[in-house]
Amino acid sequence: MIFDKYRVKKTHPPFLSTPILAIANIFLLVIIATFSTTQTALFSQAAVPGCPTSSPEKYTSYKLQSPKSDRPADQHPDLNLKIRGYEQTNKYKGLIDLDGDTDPQAPQLAQIFQNPQGHPIANTYQVYDWSWETMKRNGLMSNWEVTLLGLAASSGEQLMAPDYWWGPVVLYASEDSLTLKYTTDDNVISGYTVHLEGVCTDPNLLTLYNSLNASGRNTLPILARHQPLGWAKSAEVKVAIRDTGEFMDPRSRKDWWSTIPALRQIETNLATGASVTASTVFENLSGYNFTNAIDKKYASAGPYEWASNHELKGAWLKLSWNTPVYINKVLLFDRNNLYDQIKRGSFKFSDGSSLAFRTLPNSGETPLEVSFSAKTTS
Repeated sequence: MIFDKYRVKKTHPPFLSTPILAIANIFLLVIIATFSTTQTALFSQAAVPGCPTSSPEKYTSYKLQSPKSDRPADQHPDLNLKIRGYEQTNKYKGLIDLDGDTDPQAPQLAQIFQNPQGHPIANTYQVYDWSWETMKRNGLMSNWEVTLLGLAASSGEQLMAPDYWWGPVVLYASEDSLTLKYTTDDNVISGYTVHLEGVCTDPNLLTLYNSLNASGRNTLPILARHQPLGWAKSAEVKVAIRDTGEFMDPRSRKDWWSTIPALRQIETNLATGASVTASTVFENLSGYNFTNAIDKKYASAGPYEWASNHELKGAWLKLSWNTPVYINKVLLFDRNNLYDQIKRGSFKFSDGSSLAFRTLPNSGETPLEVSFSAKTTS
């Protein structure tokens, strides 16, 4: 991304005759649900990060309506997500708006946590596709950009199943993962399926599942609506959702997050991880080098600023990243004096688009905030 077309229109002493871009802080805004609550763990903090060995929770079972799984559940790539595997991707860590119909009763992922307003999206992942002919995994799925989310959590935080008309059947359980099905079929062919990874499965639920699974899977555990199923094992809980077998994009706001009444934003400074170049540097002095533009510092004069070498219109600063990043907000600081002021300029993005910005606040203490629709750039 390039900052271009800076101009100075104030009269000032000769030694301040170079336009200054003090700091260009770029922020990725991850849209998340607002929440403010104290989370309750059902076991002592001494048990974290390990999983508890006892629980007061009680579970029941339900007779399945379809033939049981055609292979052991722990070896089934539709039931045990670890068989397929997944890879972390650098995709937009926020909710997205997709077209198409929606089911108003679809499981809501925000309800995994005790507070129904949800948790931040910490990471995005892509699940591997599966070849049923060779019984081996293929490449990463490509139907959606993201098929698995990493939701930020507190280790030991209580977890529940996403709500639906009724509680889900537990098709697969291990100490750190669960597969939940919102029909009474022993497969993922119809209805909704939710995969959870990075959990401490409630030991009573795991014991019941292991017993019923070993007895032939004629019945399996079923959760009541809003019933706890375990706890977060670490600072991230991974979740995938499927509809009639297909892995969906779990970031879809209208489908899986429609119960969230309000959103807040978390800012991540991407500028500090960028490679920086510029059109010129004032007399090649290190105190005005372009790297100073992203050091998160500002002052009345160097060494915390970038200055071009007497350029006005046409001076530019370029930030680039090794992998694409997602941004929708830029903060620009002017020089911290009343003599120099950037009057206008523009951003040029790697996709060919551009966006003009107006005069920066003259004090240098208050940034110009430029917001726009989330954009991919490198």
